[in-house]
Amino acid sequence: MRNLMFFGWYMRRTPGIPALLPFYRDILKLPLIRLSEKSVAFFWGGESTIFELKGDVPPRPERDTNPATAPMIPVFATPDLPRLLTRLAARGVAPLPAVADCSDTFVLDTDRQLVGFRQTAKKPTSGFNPGCAPFPDDIAGLTAIIRRVTDVDRVCAFYRDVFQFPALGAGRFDFGEGISLEVMGGGSAQRIPPDRVEITNSLVMRVADHDAWNAHLKKSGARIVNDKIQFNSAELTYATDPDGQIFGFEERYEPPEYRLPREPFLEDLEAERRWAAMN
Repeated sequence: MRNLMFFGWYMRRTPGIPALLPFYRDILKLPLIRLSEKSVAFFWGGESTIFELKGDVPPRPERDTNPATAPMIPVFATPDLPRLLTRLAARGVAPLPAVADCSDTFVLDTDRQLVGFRQTAKKPTSGFNPGCAPFPDDIAGLTAIIRRVTDVDRVCAFYRDVFQFPALGAGRFDFGEGISLEVMGGGSAQRIPPDRVEITNSLVMRVADHDAWNAHLKKSGARIVNDKIQFNSAELTYATDPDGQIFGFEERYEPPEYRLPREPFLEDLEAERRWAAMN
């Protein structure tokens, strides 16, 4: 469906951004785009993608520290995994034991949430930078989201038929912006949350027309959790996949419609530019 643009935000909810911020800013050295009153931290995930830390009331317990069963894990590309691990070890961050069905390396952040690293030659596909520092030499941005589920075929059918993401191979889908969704077994069904703030981690996709995508999802039978949240600069809805994992879809207003007394975010303008070029 051409209304779906591409991946926009990986959101990691935490009750304490001041305690978690140093891990991503000072240890991983992800490029910090902006910090909003210490309640939201926006890191550059690569291209027009954002890795977001959202300070909130404590979300329900979702601290599965086992990469073989955790419902969703962000994976960053690294051109030099040994060098990265050496740098992290110097800051007291050690890799977890290897996982049998996955070659990625995983660590825990200071909120005991998982982060993955994958040795790959991936480089940014453009010169775009949203006004922040570049990535460190040993990290090249987000490259994958691992989704552990109870029924791989059912969840894959959802992302294939409802989202119509291009398939990259068995259980792998192209999210756009150089990021893949990788559906794997070993997970457990998630309790359907009454509100998005009860879920620690979620994905948010960019859409060109929120209302059209909302109607499309409802017609497909997807479970809606938060229907049409109105922000000054966006319309956002949260729903779940067949295994209960929450995801969002958001339409950012174009500059003529921007409703805040400031300029739109650079990454949103870049996403609009890319979408226009694709269509």
